[in-house]
Amino acid sequence: MGKMNNSNEVFARFLEDEDKQLQAIYPGLKIPWEKSKDSYWNNLERKIDKPTENRRFVRIISFSAAASILLIFSIFSIMKFSTTTVQTVYGAHQKVQLPDGSEVDLNAGSKISYHKFSWAKKREVCLNGEAFFNVKKGNKFSVKTTRGIVTVLGTSFNVYDRDDLYMVACITGRVRVNASNEEEVILSPNQKFNRHDDQVEILKNIDPVKELSWINNSFAFNAVPLSYVFKEIERQYNVKIEYRGNIQKSYSGVFPKSSIENVLDIVCRPFGYKYQTVKENEFLITNNNNF
Repeated sequence: MGKMNNSNEVFARFLEDEDKQLQAIYPGLKIPWEKSKDSYWNNLERKIDKPTENRRFVRIISFSAAASILLIFSIFSIMKFSTTTVQTVYGAHQKVQLPDGSEVDLNAGSKISYHKFSWAKKREVCLNGEAFFNVKKGNKFSVKTTRGIVTVLGTSFNVYDRDDLYMVACITGRVRVNASNEEEVILSPNQKFNRHDDQVEILKNIDPVKELSWINNSFAFNAVPLSYVFKEIERQYNVKIEYRGNIQKSYSGVFPKSSIENVLDIVCRPFGYKYQTVKENEFLITNNNNF
């Protein structure tokens, strides 16, 4: 501000000197100033400052535009890459509704994830564990697991992917299974794809009620490893089961979900095994020779 006042005074003195010189040459002459000297200075000052104001305005506009672009990009990135995840703990089931109205029954100790904002363009779910899908008709619907991809348009099916066991059971419609290192397989209703380690089989005329027994709080096993049975019991009851000795056996059986003690007795009795309670929610399985 001090500098501006000094400049104003210099300009005023300049005008006075010019006026004196004209008076000396032409005595009695009055300069017909249309404006005051201060007005001339103010006009000149505005002209000097105008480019600076323009540059400041351009900088503001540029900053605003950059901020808007960044905001739009951030929102787009969030919408594109954000993932909705639903996970169940041991001892709990959960029903999940997808954005298009398709439904998922999620078994205990399982997880699904999907992109909500891009669902209309790509109906894709990632699964870890076991789930039953009832899919609304529409564009392609895919379920990705670590061991394969299941693709449908509108149908119902059950997918199991744990450890070294991968199973897909078609309940209604048709299901396409692309398992890792395997050719494409098309399943019709009541057909099932089984892969245990590197062995693959296609089962026909399966019982849908048994395949979905877990939804109705029942157990149904068909020639599965006994270790698989104990792990499933752990998930459904949120308990820990340890076993000693050789349990490399297969088990088949159907029974309702009741007390954990009753379930363990049903599974152990055919093999001559017994169970004992180590502490709350922990059990030990042994055979008669080990007691």
